[in-house]
Amino acid sequence: MVLWEIETHIEEQKEEFLSEGMNMQEAEEAAVREMGDPVAVGIELNKIHRPQIAWSFSYLLIPIYAGIVWHYRQQGYEGLVKSTVILAMMGVFSICILVSISTMCLMVFIGVVMLQMAICQGGFGKSKRKNSVILWSVLFALPVVMGIGWMAVNGCLMGDYQWNRLSDFLRPEQNTIYQRIASGIKAMTENADVLGSIPYDSPDMSMIKGEYLWNYLYQAWGSGDGIALTLAEAVLVICLLLLVLRQKNQLGKMLGISCVLFFALQIIRYVGMNFGYAAPASVNMPFLSYGNINLMISYLYVGLGLSVHYNSNLINN
Repeated sequence: MVLWEIETHIEEQKEEFLSEGMNMQEAEEAAVREMGDPVAVGIELNKIHRPQIAWSFSYLLIPIYAGIVWHYRQQGYEGLVKSTVILAMMGVFSICILVSISTMCLMVFIGVVMLQMAICQGGFGKSKRKNSVILWSVLFALPVVMGIGWMAVNGCLMGDYQWNRLSDFLRPEQNTIYQRIASGIKAMTENADVLGSIPYDSPDMSMIKGEYLWNYLYQAWGSGDGIALTLAEAVLVICLLLLVLRQKNQLGKMLGISCVLFFALQIIRYVGMNFGYAAPASVNMPFLSYGNINLMISYLYVGLGLSVHYNSNLINN
């Protein structure tokens, strides 16, 4: 979308130069020069639209963290502190490097569930109540750590852009981006000629195939298709959950829970975003919305869950 915006500015400037009497080559060169030094422009763009190359692979940190919790579970309070600190580091990584509040929330939530599950299974010492108090005390301090990490990247004070992003996340029902997207999709579905004229690889078509497929289905064919597909996804999560509940191995159960929570939260987040109950973000419906990397991640999680089930009776610890 950023590329489309830049190209549009260049084309508009080129047309203006052509109207002034320049030939095509001169107009194109002049329009590009008007954009400024490419390195300087790139640096400024990176401050606002931070590069997020294949950041979806960061979701693989979730099953890795399950192994970390399992590894430290026999080290008592020290293991609990280490596991919690690593979880905090994952949250800071999501905010400072990926610049994704939704990814941070997903990772931290799943990590907390795995930690609490390990405590309930007798990990980190015998005092379950004391361990739970330590865990939740640290978690209440995490927002402060996240805020410090955010300000460390964006300066001591957030700019208007960052504040607007945070405000949109906290109040999605007032998000102008969602309202504009929803109205645009509605206009396209009501006019078949407009939809048919959109290039297959354009940002608008990628949005319809990816982040807002459910919204498009609802606008084009009503709620029936969306409900049916959502139920199909829910059945997948329930089946994985049943496999996990029969798991005897603690590490396998930890890995299985991470898979179930990953799919469940992705589905909830996706449906909520498509209907304005969650702030717009780069999120996909597992197996159905467009995106090769996201499809690969979904297959890896299902494969991990099936592997856990296949080896469920090998080790009981």
